[in-house]
Amino acid sequence: MTGHLTRPSGGLLPRLAQFRAQPPGMRGAFARAVFDYLDPEGSVERLLGRLVPAANDEEVRDAVREGVSDPEISRVLGLQPQTPGLLSAREMVFIHALVLLARPAVVVETGVAHGSSSVAILSALRKIGSGRLYSIDLPMVEREGTIESPEGACDVGREETTLVAAYDRVGWLIPEALRDRWELHLGDSLRVLPDLLSRLDQVDLFLHDSLHRYAHMRGEFEIVWPRLSDGGILLADDIFVFHHAAIADFARSAGVRFRTYFGMGVMQKPGRRKTGDGRGEKGT
Repeated sequence: MTGHLTRPSGGLLPRLAQFRAQPPGMRGAFARAVFDYLDPEGSVERLLGRLVPAANDEEVRDAVREGVSDPEISRVLGLQPQTPGLLSAREMVFIHALVLLARPAVVVETGVAHGSSSVAILSALRKIGSGRLYSIDLPMVEREGTIESPEGACDVGREETTLVAAYDRVGWLIPEALRDRWELHLGDSLRVLPDLLSRLDQVDLFLHDSLHRYAHMRGEFEIVWPRLSDGGILLADDIFVFHHAAIADFARSAGVRFRTYFGMGVMQKPGRRKTGDGRGEKGT
């Protein structure tokens, strides 16, 4: 990976077509994402500064540089050509930097597959020396043209999921050195999340990257939001890909705004969360 974040390839014309395909509630957010395309590094620094206002500009820049130079992230990104479904460099760096700055005690993610997001989170948790990642995944494989999970045949298209080689290969990218802060739960997130959250005091950072259908995304948001800590952050990947307004509709119902970084949606719960020095930090 280069020493800075680069623009994605493909030009603006495909993005114009994607803009037209968005429902009305998502078009404004998609248009704002053009600024991310023009200035990936500046956009992520501005977003991180808003999410973690206690961090000064130099701390934000250092966190981004940490992600860009992180050896575990670089290792994963080196496998992109032969491993479909990995997060982009921009997304991994953003998540890694956010964990470094926000220092969450409890992180929950849905959708693991190969484990690129897990690596970005766990590498940052190792650096700050605290926190734990709880991951939920319903692994999917393809057998004779049919997509299956441990729960049986799945009514999903190949474009809706990232397949793994075998059910026991979930998170295969995560090295042993990072697994001491990781707990994996297998099953449908809408069934697993309530039980998992009942055992956790609260969630400081949540990442949705499982099934991106409207009902599934709204369902996860509605389950997690009440357990999200004051100032806690909810991330949702691929919010524009399937042309629905799940995140916009939920944000409106929750009375908050959502931001974007490329195709990732970001919501922050209002209130003040405790920082490492005991001071309150306001969530926006």
